[in-house]
Amino acid sequence: MTLSAGQTASCKSLVTNQLYAVLLYNTSPTVIDAAVTVVWSNDVPPSRVVVRGTTAEAAAANFVFVSGTDTGFVSISLEPGTGATVAALVVSVSMPWNTAGLNNAELPSDGQFHPYQKYYRYYTKGVPGWRSVTIESPVTQFISLRIIESAATVIVVNVGSGLADGQVSKFGPTANQADTVQIKNVQYQSYLEYIQGNGGIWVWMYGDSQLNSASARIALQGLSATALFLKLSGLSRLSEMIRSAVRR
Repeated sequence: MTLSAGQTASCKSLVTNQLYAVLLYNTSPTVIDAAVTVVWSNDVPPSRVVVRGTTAEAAAANFVFVSGTDTGFVSISLEPGTGATVAALVVSVSMPWNTAGLNNAELPSDGQFHPYQKYYRYYTKGVPGWRSVTIESPVTQFISLRIIESAATVIVVNVGSGLADGQVSKFGPTANQADTVQIKNVQYQSYLEYIQGNGGIWVWMYGDSQLNSASARIALQGLSATALFLKLSGLSRLSEMIRSAVRR
């Protein structure tokens, strides 16, 4: 969804215990900062988030986090008369509901790299055993979002100066807890994380500019000893069946 002057967008029916990230991209035709008004409570005054403008939409996203534990809605708006435009996207384990314009796909657990570009959302379902996730990009300060049911990590690969002031905003007591939203600065061109299945959903959302899309990639690899044991057990049983048939 793209907002222009005087427009408001709302996301309602937020679910308790789920964390939501609103990604904001400045899509203005000229270099102009976008002042976005954020409302998440009828009891707390609105706040402003500034999404900086660049040439050719070269900036990464701003991230606005709220929890369904604290609120049932979040709204964003642009003031009348502004020349700015903003593309907005709500991401969680269950959102967005409307995936038109997104590459929304399950990330194969095949140990192979897959393209990771603007408006790409990958997910995987938790399974028993360990798996590894690798995100690679040669560009300085490549930004990605990893979100699970009630927590998120903003990952900065090959970090440079770090995230800009205000690039990550958290509203409400739950989103502001120390372990709810974390920032992971990685000094290298590759980020490796080990994940373990618990039946939940893991989501990775591209958070950088289109300019940095070409060389970014992501991979999911199964490391489960359980899976290997089952395969070996299956082969063992097959061999025993063959030997039994031969003896007969």
